[in-house]
Amino acid sequence: MARFVTVLEAQVGQDAVVRVAQAYATALSSPPPEVHESFLVRSLTNPTLVRMISVWLNREAMQRGEATGRIREEMAVLEAVGARPTLYTYEVLGHGVPVIGHGE
Repeated sequence: MARFVTVLEAQVGQDAVVRVAQAYATALSSPPPEVHESFLVRSLTNPTLVRMISVWLNREAMQRGEATGRIREEMAVLEAVGARPTLYTYEVLGHGVPVIGHGE
């Protein structure tokens, strides 16, 4: 069964990055069971560009996340610091397995 990914992307003020990280940690204190993994990432080349990435178990789970307001809650975290997030959705076509010793 294919997994699906939502990506919320936003430009935030330099001072807002810490607040976004704190709000993200609070929001993830009780993640829904339909979310397989979730990440908050910041660009190394543009430190005010952040992305919230959620990996959903399947399309139906992602649609439930939309219907129940979970995705809207994630958007609200970014909007609370004055950002205007853009939502992207993807179907996972492949998934790599970490190579032993990679990154050492």
